[in-house]
Amino acid sequence: MDAYPVSIHLWDVVIVFFTVLLVSYGALWYPVRYLSKRLLE
Repeated sequence: MDAYPVSIHLWDVVIVFFTVLLVSYGALWYPVRYLSKRLLE
């Protein structure tokens, strides 16, 4: 890991994880809601 001039901190990993989780949830929420309303009618 010393070949790359980067420093990975735990807090950075946590922020990225929750950001990806939030964006993924937001991207899936609307289509699933739309399709479930349309298919369950």
